[in-house]
Amino acid sequence: VYTVVKEVYPEYTWIPWKFSHLPSKFWESKENRVAYFTWLFDELCLNDLDDWYSIPTKKIIANGGEYLLSMYQGHLYSALKDVYPEHSWMPWKFHSVPTGFWDDLNNQTQYIKWVEGELGIEDVSQWYNVSYTEVVSKIGHSLISRYNSSLFLMLKTLYPDFSWEPWKFNTSPKN
Repeated sequence: VYTVVKEVYPEYTWIPWKFSHLPSKFWESKENRVAYFTWLFDELCLNDLDDWYSIPTKKIIANGGEYLLSMYQGHLYSALKDVYPEHSWMPWKFHSVPTGFWDDLNNQTQYIKWVEGELGIEDVSQWYNVSYTEVVSKIGHSLISRYNSSLFLMLKTLYPDFSWEPWKFNTSPKN
């Protein structure tokens, strides 16, 4: 339908994703993906790219982007990383991270470095003064649960060269 309407009324600016069916391979074009996210950016009245962190995927789906999101296994982070590769995205700030994201120690380390900046940690030993509640409020359960909810085990893995003393933690580590 979109292709026909576009040919019959070329003077009108059509919004393709508002049609129920799009031409096959429509979303394979990066130009179309960029056009969609540029349009949605304006439609949602976003001010800068970081505003995408607060947008739930259901908003993308409600605005004609369901198939587009499915190309990225439903992860807005993956779609935006592809469309705006020059932006330094922080995947953990989205509502969900791609499957397997936390399996990569580099992602965990990058995240912990960000948390350190958020908590004002300038030296690794300052982690001893961080409460479990603070950790969960910044880190959430998804990463620390991989370490049996133990800040000690997580940090021991991410900072293997530091000689950790578990009894110095504000909260006793599990195991």
